[in-house]
Amino acid sequence: MLARPNAGMVRPPALSAKEPLFSFGVIADVQYADILGVPRYYRHNICVLRCAVRSWNAHEDVRFCVNFGDIVDGFCPRERSLEAVRAVVREFDGFRGGPAYHMLDMDTSWPGWTWRL
Repeated sequence: MLARPNAGMVRPPALSAKEPLFSFGVIADVQYADILGVPRYYRHNICVLRCAVRSWNAHEDVRFCVNFGDIVDGFCPRERSLEAVRAVVREFDGFRGGPAYHMLDMDTSWPGWTWRL
């Protein structure tokens, strides 16, 4: 219910419970790096992203996807970070439903990283 000043309560139009207005994919903290890591599995993270993209592609109604930052892990060596970013972007390029939006975060705005984007 919505309240309108001086007009009382107004009921919003009924929406079908079976049909959403739109669907989108979300992922956060990919943190990919082509390095061995314990207890985090940096190399494996690209496989998790690949599975997410495949899942979104399997649902024809997913219109876009959003990546909430941490594309590359902070432990990724600087000289390998650009290739790590490219690997993650290639995975997002496989999404067929529409655009992929990437939010930058503190890890991707470290000194020396922003010029790479």
